[in-house]
Amino acid sequence: MTLNNWPDDLPPPFPIERLTVEEYQRIVASGSLKPERRVEFLEDVIVRKARTSLRHDAAVEKLLESLRPLLPQGWSALPNGEVVMQDSQPIPDVVVVSDILNDRPLALPRAAETSLVVEVADGSLPFDRRSKARIYARAAIPYYWILNLLDGQMEVFSNPSGPVPMPGFHEQRIYRREDKVSVVIGLDDFGAIRVADLLP
Repeated sequence: MTLNNWPDDLPPPFPIERLTVEEYQRIVASGSLKPERRVEFLEDVIVRKARTSLRHDAAVEKLLESLRPLLPQGWSALPNGEVVMQDSQPIPDVVVVSDILNDRPLALPRAAETSLVVEVADGSLPFDRRSKARIYARAAIPYYWILNLLDGQMEVFSNPSGPVPMPGFHEQRIYRREDKVSVVIGLDDFGAIRVADLLP
């Protein structure tokens, strides 16, 4: 049985062996993984992404509409933008990246070109809090937001550890519905977004 006809109701046959990012990229380029398979590469392993809901997709649209007017020149907010890291190539729901990519339009952004990643979480909340937080902290992503649809709040992670044996974020704050979350790139604050405006 090939990757293309593996049943959706069975877990994918991974990991057969651990891969490098370069090996994963070659698999994608070969067409062995159909786009509708919705997979991402996390910590040397290909994993299936959770299915999204209309509520989730509406929240992603609200995030993009709120972030884009606040970003300074040279930065973009993208939906489902892959980010290349040392051992992973995750696909966060929203990613804020430097427009340095204009100089190489066919390349994916790297962690060093990324200021913020956002995951919109409902059923994926435990995974986003643990595994995704560890991956983003290891890659030294400055800010990681979880828009928690279950509890109606934003969870903001900052001050990443970088590639240490037990990576994580040293700071975490919870923002309730009426709180505002600052959009920070580097050392500059470019405005704030009210959490309630992001919830569908």
